[in-house]
Amino acid sequence: MEPLASIAAHLKSGQGSPDDLALLAQMVNLAAQKQLPDAAWDETVSGLVETAIESEDAQVHRVYRAMVVLARNLTQQRRPRSEVVVEQIPRYFDAAPVTEWYPLTATAYSEVVAHISKFTDLRLLSYLDRCIQANPEIPLPPIMMVIDNETSGDLPLNHPYIMESMRVHFDNLNFDELGESGKSLVASLYNVVSHEEFDSFLEGLTPAQRLTWYRLVQLLVPTTSKWTNHQLVGLLAWLKHYTLKLIPQVIQAVETSTVTETDARSLGALLDVISELCVFHVFKDGLIAYDFAIPLCQLLGTLHVHIKPATLKKSEQQPFTFPHVKSTIIEIISYMAHGSKKVQDQVRENHGLGVILSNCRIDDHNPFIKERAITAIKFLLEGNPENQRVVAELEAQESTKLDQQQLKQKIEELD
Repeated sequence: MEPLASIAAHLKSGQGSPDDLALLAQMVNLAAQKQLPDAAWDETVSGLVETAIESEDAQVHRVYRAMVVLARNLTQQRRPRSEVVVEQIPRYFDAAPVTEWYPLTATAYSEVVAHISKFTDLRLLSYLDRCIQANPEIPLPPIMMVIDNETSGDLPLNHPYIMESMRVHFDNLNFDELGESGKSLVASLYNVVSHEEFDSFLEGLTPAQRLTWYRLVQLLVPTTSKWTNHQLVGLLAWLKHYTLKLIPQVIQAVETSTVTETDARSLGALLDVISELCVFHVFKDGLIAYDFAIPLCQLLGTLHVHIKPATLKKSEQQPFTFPHVKSTIIEIISYMAHGSKKVQDQVRENHGLGVILSNCRIDDHNPFIKERAITAIKFLLEGNPENQRVVAELEAQESTKLDQQQLKQKIEELD
């Protein structure tokens, strides 16, 4: 057992050398023969981690990677002491300098974690959650390494510090240069935000905290067009829940001038995500099944009455203008109404036709609302004689009103 004591002493004193590779080879042989004492293993790992963190010598990091490869071999034999290596993941990636061995070490670590998650009862995510709680600055690679290799069914959703770390890392991503860990994070978030338990996760947050996740999803959803039907159903569940919960609150707040910025921004983000996902038939059909057009018409009517449109010529200062919201609502209604008589009738019965028709004009608070309103009217009238009749009457009333205004103006000019 003398080689083990020797290598531990070398590494703890910062004297790592090429000879350590030979000593590690002996350790590999001992491990294969199941003759490696747990205490010696723990001591060696600890010493080597300290050395690797403090040194820029590539040879030291080569030795360190050899130790990680050894841990991989141990995990293949289902030896639990290899968990000690997993516990060093955040420390290594947080403090070790980037050398040519850094990505190779990351790959070896990935294999270690994969094996441990299969062969032991170590709760890897629980451990990582505690690490992040102690040090929120842990970098992305170890987080994604553990999450990607989790096989026990444990979810990031059950670990608040992991979730917050993922959100913060996503906010700091450079989408032009994602890198492997960035791509892994985005792929993981696809599954997280569409999981059936994401609703429960949001329920435990404050409104302000939920808004940060709404914004994340708002940025995340357009990055892929490959949402599966299962994921779309998961997204629909919580988006419907929180939007329907928020709409009556916002309607009441608008009518009483008590709107909060958090509620206004949350509603805008939720509706934007819903609009983005309406291109998928499964998602759109789900909205129709939940009679989503009815609360949308109620919200649109309230905003139309209380939030005046802005133009380049005249724009009154208003505390909350709900930018883009009316335009987004009309776009969602347009998607839902296309080919659906049920939605066409619901919009008419809830006084939505007149409101949408009235928005066929420029509004700087809602860019493109005129174009979207025209498209919506087209789909709402398509194959629906009753809607066609109502719109014709509304247009006639508007024309008469305009004629009366012009006549009054001419009389005033004569006076």
